[in-house]
Amino acid sequence: MRLVKFVFAFVLIGSVMFTASAMNSNENPSSDDKEYMLIFRMEMSEDYNPTPEEVQQMLEQWGGFIGKVAAQGKLVRTNELGFEASVVKADKAVQNGPFVSEKNVVGGYMIVKAASMEEAVKMAGDCPILLMGGTVEIRNVVPQEG
Repeated sequence: MRLVKFVFAFVLIGSVMFTASAMNSNENPSSDDKEYMLIFRMEMSEDYNPTPEEVQQMLEQWGGFIGKVAAQGKLVRTNELGFEASVVKADKAVQNGPFVSEKNVVGGYMIVKAASMEEAVKMAGDCPILLMGGTVEIRNVVPQEG
């Protein structure tokens, strides 16, 4: 769990560091771009405690990744998800979390603008979570009618 918390803290730190870049970017995404959600998943590990050097390296990797997307004007938002969680079931029973499926946990997400699923997948290919054994699920965001 400790590794997961470290990793997803970098998502949040990176988003704070580079959101201003997205606002000031000279590159404007096409008005035809759609929104895609990149969902970051990581395997739970109680045993791994990164060294200060590893923490710094992860921070730089996440900052670079989020900064690159922001500099292209493609970043909509990114957030870390906390570890306080509950699920309300159909019978109104409440189960407390976090919820782990096959030892994987969703720890954060990023919403980006892209011309296609292929472009969003290409962006996800640079995500540092892949270097840490994690995965990125890419989903299209369906706009709500008004």
